[in-house]
Amino acid sequence: MKLKASNVVSAIVDPSLVDYGYRPAVAEEVSNNPHECTSGQIRRWGKLRPGVCFDLPFRTRYVPRYTVLANHGVEGLEWFVSDDLAQWDYQLTGQPGAAAASISASAESLGIRLSIDALNLSAGAVMSRGGFLGWRQPATFDSSIGVLVLPGRANRLWLHDSMRGARHHEARELTEADIRAWAEAGIREITLHNDGDAFGDGIFWRDGNHPPYPPPIMRRMDQLIELCHQHAIRVAPYFSNHELHQSTDEYKKHVEEWGRKPARAARRPRKLQVC
Repeated sequence: MKLKASNVVSAIVDPSLVDYGYRPAVAEEVSNNPHECTSGQIRRWGKLRPGVCFDLPFRTRYVPRYTVLANHGVEGLEWFVSDDLAQWDYQLTGQPGAAAASISASAESLGIRLSIDALNLSAGAVMSRGGFLGWRQPATFDSSIGVLVLPGRANRLWLHDSMRGARHHEARELTEADIRAWAEAGIREITLHNDGDAFGDGIFWRDGNHPPYPPPIMRRMDQLIELCHQHAIRVAPYFSNHELHQSTDEYKKHVEEWGRKPARAARRPRKLQVC
């Protein structure tokens, strides 16, 4: 079967959801930050208000990893792809860049239109591969939709801050006064997240090691966690499911076996083959 386009999501949402954000998925255009593609942060924000001439529609040839439409502080709708990114980039055409995603104002029904196409070719068509195992297997595109509903403003249970090792995010030693100030401000959760040497002191979370910090830092961390608990603040430690620090024995033993490397035959061709 020949395919020219395949739509996965098509929706028109209320015109009050004027703010949009997305995580780009253009692997060929990442910055010099090696974690650019894997970071969970939204990389782009925009505004689209129906009837406003200078609010331009958004369109990309790559399906974003994550997209959100929101009325800030009130409600929103988010959509994100599954962990199996190859479904979106390689399943139908064998290369990325043949899909499409767009956010635009809707004229026929007042609102904001979101459209996600797993395939969208301006010319030609491709023979459906139907999955990695050949045409007998159905093509699968896994994704999730989240609905954000907040009562006028952020619920205090969701207010959070972060600490890095035994430090405040302002690069100074974290104190009990800081924790007390968090509690008084309504902070109920602290994220422990410092997987890089941001302060240049060699103290950072080492994925795959237990304990992840040197013993003196671990003792200090225990004290700070206990102080957080005394002020009814939960602590959520960061860890990675797909990273191992180079100092771990597992990394040294399996780095070649577990490393993800593109085969020469799988490298992106210069021109999409259409029929």
